[in-house]
Amino acid sequence: MLFFISILVLQNIPGLLSFRCLPGNLAVYTLKLQTFWDEESFPKQYPQWRPPAQWSKTVGFVHGEDPELFRVGNAVSGGVRTFIETGDSTLLDQEIGNRTSNLLDTILVPPITKGVGEAEATVFVDGNHTKVSVMTKIVPSPDWFIGLDSISMCRDGHFIDALSIKVDPLDGGTDNGFTFTSPNWPTEPQGVVFRISQKYPPHPAGSFNYPHLQQLPTIAQFFLTKRKDYELADQRKDNIQGFISNQKDPNMDKDKYEYSVESQPSSKDTSSSSSSSSSSLEIIDFVPFEETNKINSKKAELRSNEILGSSSSPGSSSGSISYKSSLGKHLKGFRGSGGYHASSAPQDFF
Repeated sequence: MLFFISILVLQNIPGLLSFRCLPGNLAVYTLKLQTFWDEESFPKQYPQWRPPAQWSKTVGFVHGEDPELFRVGNAVSGGVRTFIETGDSTLLDQEIGNRTSNLLDTILVPPITKGVGEAEATVFVDGNHTKVSVMTKIVPSPDWFIGLDSISMCRDGHFIDALSIKVDPLDGGTDNGFTFTSPNWPTEPQGVVFRISQKYPPHPAGSFNYPHLQQLPTIAQFFLTKRKDYELADQRKDNIQGFISNQKDPNMDKDKYEYSVESQPSSKDTSSSSSSSSSSLEIIDFVPFEETNKINSKKAELRSNEILGSSSSPGSSSGSISYKSSLGKHLKGFRGSGGYHASSAPQDFF
C-alpha cells in the first residue's frame, strides 16, 4: 500500500525524475547559422539593392531561467526594437550588459552579407546556464528577424552532442510594414512578436505571402555542435567567465561587425565587453572528460518538420528541432539609423 502511494506521489510531481546538468560541468559548442534566402526559393520582391538580401550580425547570450531575449507573444524591449528595425545593437548591448549577473556568456556571430551563406561562433554553457538565446535581423526588412528563444542544451543530465533547428521569420511587432523595403511605419501601440507564415500576415502584397504553398521554404537553420566537455574544479562564476574569456578569440571586436549605409553616416557600437581578467586561467582548473574527443566527429542530425524528445523550452516551438545526446573573411553589412526606405508609402498597398 505504501509502495502504491509512493508511485502516485511521484507521478504527480512534474519533473521530479528528470535529471539536470550538474553545476560543475561546462561544455563548449560551435554555434553556426546557415541561411538559404535566395531568389529561387523566395522570388517575391527579392531584394537586389538598397541593400541587397543579407543578414545582420547575430547577438545573444547563454542564461538560466531568466532573462528572455525575445518571446513569441510578448513585446520586445527597446534595445531589441532598435536592433530588429535598424540593425544597430548599441542599446541592446547595454541591456544585455545590465543582465550579466544572470548570464554566463554573450554571443556574437558575424553578419552574412548575402542571402545565402553561413557564419559561426563559440558558445559556452554550464550546469547553471544551459539555455541559448540569439537573434539575427533580416536585412532589409521593417522589423523581421530569426532567432532561438531559450533553447536548452541539457537533456537527461548531459549536454546535447548536436542540435539543429530550422527557424521561421518572425515579426517583432514594432512596425506595420509587410514588404522587405517598406518605409518606417511604427506600430502604435507596440504589438507582440509573431511568426510569419506563407499565409500570415494575409495581405497579398506581403513579401512572405505565398498562399499556394503548404509552408514557407526553410530560410535559415541554426546548428549547435559540442566540441568539448569540462569538469570544473572551481565553480565560482567569475573564474568560469575568466576561463571563457581566455578561450575566445582575443581579436574579437564588435566594431568590425558594424554596419554602414551609402550616403548615411556610420555609427560605432559603444557597448562594453563583460570579459573577465585574462589571469583567471591560472586560477581555475578544468579537467576534460576522457571520452569527449570521440564526439568531435559527430554531426548534427538533420530532420525537418518534427521535434524529437520532450522540451519545456519556449523556444523549441520556433522551428523544427532535432538533437542527439549520448553519455559521450569578416564582411560588412548595411544598416541605417533611420531604417530602410522605399518609394511606396503604406497607403499605396491598400
